[in-house]
Amino acid sequence: MISIINYDSVHSNEIVKMLIEFDLEYRLLTEEVLICKADTIILPDCCDIQRAMRKMQLLNISNVLKIINKKIIGINNGMFLMCSGFFNTGNSGLGFFHSDVYNYEHEIESNLNHNHVKSTKHGCDSIDLANYNFFYKSKYYILSNDNTCVQSKIEDKKISILDRTGQYIGINVDLKADREKDKELLKMLLK
Repeated sequence: MISIINYDSVHSNEIVKMLIEFDLEYRLLTEEVLICKADTIILPDCCDIQRAMRKMQLLNISNVLKIINKKIIGINNGMFLMCSGFFNTGNSGLGFFHSDVYNYEHEIESNLNHNHVKSTKHGCDSIDLANYNFFYKSKYYILSNDNTCVQSKIEDKKISILDRTGQYIGINVDLKADREKDKELLKMLLK
């Protein structure tokens, strides 16, 4: 069973559309007790990182995620929720990735292909982005770090596109249900 933490219904529905195509069993959750029954948990993209974090804290989801031993996949802003802190404000995330989240002066949009992404770690052997073209769209980034499997250089910054540590995976690309390569990537992450 795949559980999608439903702190942003628009972005959660993008993931739901993909899972329906894959014929996978899923549920949208805002209840901490049901998270424990999941095999895999997805933190989808969201419009407001700090609001999503506050919602997870109020519902005690953030504490449950920290203590269960489940595969957790963060997508775009969902990946940033998995980091230590936000924007040098002292606000903390889940702490799965020991990285801080920074913001660009404006939202960045870019197509990432094999010329723009570089594998940096051996820990992500099963996740190969070399043959994919992805759409990067974000106001935020984390710098390449010890958990970075794949990085790209955007605005002269080496940023993480894919981080992984243990059962935690974060991918910093904008996934949409109507793009075939995005569906392939999600399927690969769920393995």
